[in-house]
Amino acid sequence: MEQKDSLSFTIPQKQKVNGKYQDIGSQVVSVSNYNDTINFGKNLTESHSPVCSIIKNDNQLYLMVNKNFEQLKDLQIFSDAENEDYNVYKLKNVTMYANEDISFALNNPDAKSFGNITIKSKGIIHEKNGVKTTLLKLESENLNVELPKNIVELTQNDAAPIQLRASKQAKRCALPAQMFETLKAMEANGSPNIKVKEWANVGKKGQTLRIALYGDRILVGDGVELKEVYAGFKVVPDMGNNGEVTDKKDLIVRFDKSSEKVGESKNSKLVDGLSPEIIKEITEFLPQEKNGEKVVDEETKADIEKMQIESIKILTKPGIKVGINAFENTNAEPALQSLEEVNAFTPIQPEPDTPVVVEEPTPEPEPITVPDPTKEETVQEEKQENAEQPKAEDKQEDNQNGKDDKTDGKDGKAKDKKPDDKQIPGWKLLLSGIFAIIAFALCIATALLPGIPFAIPLMTGLLGAATAIPTLAASGRYVKKAIDKKAAKKKAKKAAAKEKSEEKQTDNQKTEEKAVVKEQSKKKQKDKTASKQEKAEKKAEIKKQNEARASQEETDQKFNDILNKTNNTIDTLEDYNNYYGKDAKKAENQELYKDSKECVDELKELRDQIVNAEKNNENYNKIMESAANIKSKHSNTIKLIKRTYNKSSTQEP
Repeated sequence: MEQKDSLSFTIPQKQKVNGKYQDIGSQVVSVSNYNDTINFGKNLTESHSPVCSIIKNDNQLYLMVNKNFEQLKDLQIFSDAENEDYNVYKLKNVTMYANEDISFALNNPDAKSFGNITIKSKGIIHEKNGVKTTLLKLESENLNVELPKNIVELTQNDAAPIQLRASKQAKRCALPAQMFETLKAMEANGSPNIKVKEWANVGKKGQTLRIALYGDRILVGDGVELKEVYAGFKVVPDMGNNGEVTDKKDLIVRFDKSSEKVGESKNSKLVDGLSPEIIKEITEFLPQEKNGEKVVDEETKADIEKMQIESIKILTKPGIKVGINAFENTNAEPALQSLEEVNAFTPIQPEPDTPVVVEEPTPEPEPITVPDPTKEETVQEEKQENAEQPKAEDKQEDNQNGKDDKTDGKDGKAKDKKPDDKQIPGWKLLLSGIFAIIAFALCIATALLPGIPFAIPLMTGLLGAATAIPTLAASGRYVKKAIDKKAAKKKAKKAAAKEKSEEKQTDNQKTEEKAVVKEQSKKKQKDKTASKQEKAEKKAEIKKQNEARASQEETDQKFNDILNKTNNTIDTLEDYNNYYGKDAKKAENQELYKDSKECVDELKELRDQIVNAEKNNENYNKIMESAANIKSKHSNTIKLIKRTYNKSSTQEP
């Protein structure tokens, strides 16, 4: 780790190239000698003024943005105040992450749905609803950070003005591991609420234990981070390879709380084989209680939390981080799609002298849950039953469909037996009709002829009836079908017309809705434009007022200057008149005294004019004109008196 000085450190920056991460520079983080101000990018300006700053004033956090950066001018519509060089914005939900990124939201009524802004090492990002936009992009440079000397007070607990988090994904708190030496220097300089201590090359594996008491937080070095300890520390007897208790102690740093013993070790760090003296030093350094709970819990039984200790010691096997449980690297954030270079993976690199970390963290496998065999069998039976039930239902349904098909077949045969209008052509109906008429005609003719037996007309009549009845029935069906067809066509036409009318109505409704939306959008845009215009007019008016005020102040100053000069001249001339002029013996001195008195009278009139005049440029010009006339008239007298009066106060000139 490169150190600029005791109050600064660097965070290496990396970028993924061809699947591998390469160094692309370092971000410098320093601590200033003033309070309540975080500066960004002082290294990017010739005047060493910051690109932007976060300032705490009267329990309110503000963002000041340098006006010289054109990329950030889009934010001006939300500014709450401004001066010649900076726009000022009220902030809320300010959070600082372990890689020194800082995110926040604008606390402006017009910016309720604006989203969040994040200041990163390579630029400034705007994020809303998961969509990220670049506001400021840096190529080769980084935004260096300058923290205030009271950064601890600003982040000391969850009630502090600035929240402290490991990353956007993690709820726990953390600082970069590189900051430990800086915290040590801050403590040496007398910064309050900071105590740090380091135990190097301790335990069986020569680990380094770093603890920082940071405000209300207890931070312990774990790889690339100083992580907050939430569940305290546990001291247990150390066990040798043979399982017997030794004269040493094991220290378990429990970062996260959990109700399960194995789960506790999931976010724990083990430093084993510590001497009782070191354990005593650690215990005395740490506070006794935090939030009403013991910080250090020491157990004397050899078999206490055996499962947990064994779970941690498994991690000492080759290929896994020595002495530390695997944990998620929450410091690494995915690259932005809209800005891969700016939001490239920039993890905090561990210090070379940290022996705890051997290699990159290895993800811990999920615990295997062994199910109850009886329950498993029951579940399998239920699954099989549930699987078979749909099959049975499908089979039953298929059988039913088969029966229906058979029934339809029988019905079809039966239907085939019935007369079908489509199977009787029109010419057959016509022939049947003609045949029936002929049969009825023969019946009548044979009935009228004498000597013809009664059976003949009866038979021809029956034949005609047998032919005519089916023909009439079929004709009726033809007529009915035609009527039904016409009615159906009419109904379909009516339905089509209705559908068309409904479609037209729907289209009209959609058109009206679009018009309403368009009008609303237009009104919203108009209101937005009016708001911008109103804001611009307000700013212009403020600027005009400031210019007018400055101009008036300048005019007032000019009046004060001429008044002071006039009073000084009057005082000089009156001093001469009182002490020298009235007792002058020489004629030329008497003439000088006379002219001096006249000049004093004119200057007093000028003074009254200055005092009583309205202070504007027009009156000032008139006064200067009068002053010039007096100076021209009495110039020699004023010069002579000032010259001779200043030489001696005891001799007559």
